[in-house]
Amino acid sequence: MALSKNQRQMKNWSGLFFTDWKEGKEATPEDSLRFWIAANNYINKHGSSLGPAHYLQINFDQLCTEPELITRRITDFLDIKLDQQEFNQLLELPKSPPTIGRYKNQDLSIFHDNEIQEVIKFGFQVENEHKQQNS
Repeated sequence: MALSKNQRQMKNWSGLFFTDWKEGKEATPEDSLRFWIAANNYINKHGSSLGPAHYLQINFDQLCTEPELITRRITDFLDIKLDQQEFNQLLELPKSPPTIGRYKNQDLSIFHDNEIQEVIKFGFQVENEHKQQNS
């Protein structure tokens, strides 16, 4: 999301996480990643406190690349019983956007290593030949 042109969530909600954020400021990729990490940590902390019966974290990229596995995880979590035809129809819903993996062609050295580790912690793979250590 740090490299996305769509920064609405960052603009709308960054004030919840960053006291230094100024209205109308143009978000940089570094700002966006910092926001993404803060928002996801916040959601995960509060969601996890509800317990596994009430909170399920889904990785959208994985939903697109492994729809059967993640769709089954969702239907099991929701205790939804589907026949094979209904399940197959659900598998048709996730569509991988053309922007998935856009980071692979970017120089990720603008991000700190601890930020990349946070992304990995949430189940995203970060492979980049341009990545240099930036502590």
